[in-house]
Amino acid sequence: MNQKSGLDFEVYVQAIFEDREIPVFETPTSNDYGADLVLYRNGKVAVIQCKYHSAPIGIHAVQEVVGAIKHYQADAGIVISNQPFTRQAVALAQSNHVLLIDGQRLQEIAEGVLDELPYIDDFLTSLQNESPTPLKAVKPQPLVRRVRGRNRPFQVRLRRL
Repeated sequence: MNQKSGLDFEVYVQAIFEDREIPVFETPTSNDYGADLVLYRNGKVAVIQCKYHSAPIGIHAVQEVVGAIKHYQADAGIVISNQPFTRQAVALAQSNHVLLIDGQRLQEIAEGVLDELPYIDDFLTSLQNESPTPLKAVKPQPLVRRVRGRNRPFQVRLRRL
């Protein structure tokens, strides 16, 4: 992971999903309501918050993605970081349908040591066992963009199962 900014890290994470042919879309770069990417998988919608920092990630990142879950009316949230998460962040994530992918797990995914598809699929499938939150109307599609107008600066090579 040789990114120089948070935006580069978002592009890196998006490239990992796109190389796996997982539909993932960008939110606006500002006023994103706590979500950098929106993932569609197995009939579920998950919002993704990418955090690129030099210290462990605390509860603020989880709080942001919890807000994004409500705003985008998503089924779950995912926080992906280059760093580990604090105990408080892990506890808050567990009680709010938020999956945490830390720097070590992300590195294993990028190097092909770990396949994230079953991991994410298991997480999203587990949501089906819980009672859904009733919505007042049909879920609107979130406001997302596909292209930021720049090329991806690197290639991610992952092994296929």
